[in-house]
Amino acid sequence: MRIPVRSKREPGIYGPNAVSFPAYVTGFFLVGMPLVVITIFSFLSRGDFGSGVIRKFTLEAYRTVFFETDLMGNSSFNFTYLHIIGRSVLLAFTVTLICLIVGIPTAIWIALQKKSTQRVLIALVTIPFWVNVLARTYAWMLLLSEGGLFDKLGSPVLLYTSWATFIGLTYAFLPFMVLPIYASAEKLDRSILEAAFDLGASGWRVLIRIVIPMIRFGIFAGIAIVFIPALGAYVQPALLGGNKVMLIGSLINDQFGESRNWPVGSALAVLLLAMTGLILLSTRRRKLEFAS
Repeated sequence: MRIPVRSKREPGIYGPNAVSFPAYVTGFFLVGMPLVVITIFSFLSRGDFGSGVIRKFTLEAYRTVFFETDLMGNSSFNFTYLHIIGRSVLLAFTVTLICLIVGIPTAIWIALQKKSTQRVLIALVTIPFWVNVLARTYAWMLLLSEGGLFDKLGSPVLLYTSWATFIGLTYAFLPFMVLPIYASAEKLDRSILEAAFDLGASGWRVLIRIVIPMIRFGIFAGIAIVFIPALGAYVQPALLGGNKVMLIGSLINDQFGESRNWPVGSALAVLLLAMTGLILLSTRRRKLEFAS
């Protein structure tokens, strides 16, 4: 008697197809649809009286981003928006670098503690998530303002400066760097580290030649998770920096708000989306290269 063998089906991304269906639907409506709408808006014309859009296909929004026209009708390359984008990239890169320098030793140190101690330390790392981001940002405003803690310690008033924006972004995104690196560092084989030390390797050599390669996937994940939201951040530059230094997030908000130019704001958002997509693709490629 032959026993029927069930055909094996490949599971979906999040598991069997039936289980992953709600995730697909949620992702489509909450992530995919807004991106599609923004992309469509970037190819439409500005609405009457500067509000909304009208259904008239045009590339005027992208032309406005990259080119400018003088009173004589001559067009020239527009570096204004590119400078703002470059400034945002530089700030996001600096924040990511500082988070990486602080996050790697912090995550490794937590991973080398006892399990009970690890749980306490991870809880301390995640405590900022228990408070709304606006409340945390307003708390930093009090600390950095005139008469605040930093002012009483002899520091110059940093509120409404680029330094305040940098401090706020670093504070906000540091846990996002620590957690994925910790998830990788937790799996470190301590016997390999002990063997390296027994063979005479220095601490720096063990860190660079053994530890870093073993936690590289956590590092890649942390870089992507920190750099992408820092690139388009709005709350910290607006509240801590006072929007004195224009960044891409504030620029997009102004286009949808004060300027009432939805197509240009959408075009800038699409460019930001393209940049983050390239970052994710490059990160994934690096992961595949290391995995192979």
